[in-house]
Amino acid sequence: MFQSVDPLYNSTPYEQDPSVKGGWIAFFVILGVLVLVGILYVWHVHRINQQADRYKHQFARRIAETINMDHDKKLSAKGLEQEFKTIDSDGNGVITKEEFYRFMGDRVSEQDFNVMFAAIDIDHSGSIDFAEFCAFMAQIGAILTEEEERAGHKPSSKA
Repeated sequence: MFQSVDPLYNSTPYEQDPSVKGGWIAFFVILGVLVLVGILYVWHVHRINQQADRYKHQFARRIAETINMDHDKKLSAKGLEQEFKTIDSDGNGVITKEEFYRFMGDRVSEQDFNVMFAAIDIDHSGSIDFAEFCAFMAQIGAILTEEEERAGHKPSSKA
């Protein structure tokens, strides 16, 4: 090709073999990288979900140590309100990070505590209001019910 344009052009042993298509090689390299990234992403999401479940269980265990439940092992609205007031030591209607840390004690690391608090603080206001507390307790209740069913126990229900 260049011989007709440049009379000094000589053939070189380093010329690429025309039978090798660089586009296909690049395609498979990119495809491999995308598959690897996809696998790592799925693994990461799985680990995050496991971590969130672990935090919910830690919180549920701490709540279970202090809360009074009625006869059928369900948390009543009055019980929820009482537990919220127990954690809200200054009575201002929200649970601050400090109040929640005092409630949890040294059961979790600081990093785990921060992640747990962020999971409960849905609106990211820096405090947990009663609605956020109830929403989180409902999630915990669903998780505990699933675990009871998997363990072969039927959850109690009001007749």
